[in-house]
Formats: sequence, structure tokens, C-alpha cells
Amino acid sequence: MDLNDSLTLLIAGYAALVSTILAGRELAKGRRRLKLILEYVAFREYYILTIVNVGYRPITITGYRIEYYDSADECYEAAPAIALKEGERTFPVTIRDGENLSIPIDGVVRDRVYNSPKRVRLQIYDAEGNVYRRYKGKNINPKWGRIYDGDDSTFHG
Repeated sequence: MDLNDSLTLLIAGYAALVSTILAGRELAKGRRRLKLILEYVAFREYYILTIVNVGYRPITITGYRIEYYDSADECYEAAPAIALKEGERTFPVTIRDGENLSIPIDGVVRDRVYNSPKRVRLQIYDAEGNVYRRYKGKNINPKWGRIYDGDDSTFHG
């Protein structure tokens, strides 16, 4: 094997590596991805569920579910998927890339989530049958203008 053959083999190997990396990147770009944030607003005492499309493709949200748990890890009950404030948008809703959807959670659902001593489980459903469960909990204090991050598994107001 001479220098010319070695150089050709090296260039072919480099080209195969770069094309594999770029193909993986394109596949990851095509995935649908949502960022879920459950925010508790102090003093006003309500929750806002924010759904952000951080992917590159539009996603149609068909509904959501909130479950509250007690200290024994038993589900109290699940909130109905229509637990929206009066006059809010209904599902399905399409969110394009970079857009978000904010859903104020009020009434009985708010009280149950607030009084849940252990944790809350959140599920978002899309039109393709995917279920998104990971969310970030935040506490917002409008009086002082601060946002405090909550723990995802034990977040409550």
C-alpha cells in the first residue's frame, strides 16, 4: 500500500464519518420536541401550563392530563382534559416551531395541584399518539419579579 492508497482510504473514512454525523443530525432535527413548563404564580394563586415547540416541525396538541399524588404515591384523581379557564381555546391546537401555548389552570384543578402534598404528573398528547411527560416546575413571584425553579418530581405551589 503506497501513500496514494493510504491518503484515499483516509479521505474516504473521513467522508463516511462526516456523512454519518450529518445524517444523525438531520434525523434529530425532524423529531417533534416539546418543552413543558408548569408555573405557579404566587399572590395570584394560579398555575400556567406552557407548552413550547422547540423542534422544527409543527405539532398538533390534542389534550393534556394532570394527576395529583398523595404521600403514599397513590393517584388521588386525574383532572379532566377540559379543565381550562372559561373562554380559553379548546383542543386540538397546532403549535408551529418556536411558538408556545399557555394554558391557565384555574378552579378545582388549581386547588388540587396546590394541595397535593407530594407531586404532580403531567401528560401532553399529540395527534400522532405521542405522550410528553417531562416538565419543568417554576414558582413565579410577581411582587418581587423573580422566578424560582422547582424540582420536576416534587413541584407544587
